[in-house]
Amino acid sequence: MTERANAVRWDMPSDRVVEGSLVGDEYSLFGNVPCSASLLSDGGSREPGDHVVTRAAGVMEMLSASDLSRLGNIGERYGIPLGKTGQNLTGATEWQVMRWLADARQSMLTLQVTKGFSRIAQIEPTLGDLPPNVAMKVAIAVGLLRAIGFLLQDDILAALSSAQSVIKQIGGRFDSRVATTICRLAYWKLGDFDSFFALPRSRTKPAIGGREAICEIFDLAIEASVEFDQLRLSSARHLAQDAFDLAATTFARHPALAAFPASLLAQLLYEQGSIEEAEQMIIGRLPAIRTGGTIESALRAYIIVARIATRRGQRDHAAVILDEAECLAKQRGWYRLTAASIAERANIFLEDDQVADALICADALEHLLETPDMGSSRSRSDINSIWTLVRARATLAQTPSRSAVASLRQLQHDAVQKRDTYEALHLAIRLADALEVIGEEAEALIVLIRALALGSAMGVYQAFLDGGPRVRNLLMRVYDRARSSDDRSRELLPYIGSLLDRKRTRETSEHLLPSKSASGGVLSESESPSFG
Repeated sequence: MTERANAVRWDMPSDRVVEGSLVGDEYSLFGNVPCSASLLSDGGSREPGDHVVTRAAGVMEMLSASDLSRLGNIGERYGIPLGKTGQNLTGATEWQVMRWLADARQSMLTLQVTKGFSRIAQIEPTLGDLPPNVAMKVAIAVGLLRAIGFLLQDDILAALSSAQSVIKQIGGRFDSRVATTICRLAYWKLGDFDSFFALPRSRTKPAIGGREAICEIFDLAIEASVEFDQLRLSSARHLAQDAFDLAATTFARHPALAAFPASLLAQLLYEQGSIEEAEQMIIGRLPAIRTGGTIESALRAYIIVARIATRRGQRDHAAVILDEAECLAKQRGWYRLTAASIAERANIFLEDDQVADALICADALEHLLETPDMGSSRSRSDINSIWTLVRARATLAQTPSRSAVASLRQLQHDAVQKRDTYEALHLAIRLADALEVIGEEAEALIVLIRALALGSAMGVYQAFLDGGPRVRNLLMRVYDRARSSDDRSRELLPYIGSLLDRKRTRETSEHLLPSKSASGGVLSESESPSFG
């Protein structure tokens, strides 16, 4: 058989993405150009055996998951040779391996992670039977898929290890953008900012789509998350908006790709006190998050929507939202989302003085920590912090407890050490509240004034507005003291006055406002406002 170059047609639409998936299957893990292939002869159609002779290494670079699967079926059906095999101890042909790889890709991209890992386990024993150049690229593809799978399961340490292994394998011979993006997300979640900022920062040209644009969206959203955690809200908003705009313009038909930056923008708006705008940004995107979003978008979106409902006095609707979040968490194995939802229920119970129910939530979180298959030690650490906070607050709601205050103090210290200024600010407000409970008013005022200085500089409002009646009383005392003081605390008077005005307005009227989602549940994509 005469060897020919493979004829590939590049005229298929570039936005064909599997419904409900994170990214389209046409975006090869290696190829930079979205493509779909049809096999053509020199002037007309012939039997596949007459012209398909492309080697697997080249095929993998160019073709999509569905193309690889189709070619694999054709190759097996017609007995087409695809390069020489090694010892062939497994009996698998290169065509079969290509088809399994396509199936693994498709499974990961459509969030069927368990199925994807099963395919990977089927592929790995065949690597020794493949020609070296094919085996190398299959191994790299498998490593990337494994890293993506771990990331989708919220197993940060395992995802980082797999991505680092891929980068080491690539060794500069191929583009490592996908693996670098996974490392960037992992370093952010682990608080390893030295490694985070040491990673190369490449930027995609506006006209480029496909895998490069997807990585760009996630890179921008991750950078926005880092800025948000450190309360650099202006730069966080610009980065999140850039990511959102890129997703909206490049993948307008696939809202799951815009979910991460949209949830960040909603959180920014919420913390700045713009509740209506926050709801508009995220409420219509919950269906896309539910079917194709990541845990980072789900964590922000569901909690924000539940808090908005709570602020309006719509406890039942908040409970429905949290039920949905916990169902999604169970489906995906997202223990952090489960913990966040339980903690938000505890917040609502504590606001309503239902201490017994809040203690039940604390017990549920403790039981969650005992789950043997949680996977990531990082997730366990985060959930332990959530449990400690809920337990301390529920204990203080029963009786003054210095040990509970000590727990809050340690959590706040840990957040500062991790450079999570956003979390440290929230915990400082909780600590001030707790100090007031045990009668340490002087220290409570000192802690709150420091938090107010930071909140004023960064434009944070909602953290103080959600603080509860004791925080409101402390704010009034700080305001009265600042009015008669000649120190720098007087500079906080406009900010504290605004907080008190907003608290007063919310307590008298906000619960009467109709919710866009109160009667009909979550809005569908067609019912939601358009954002770019």
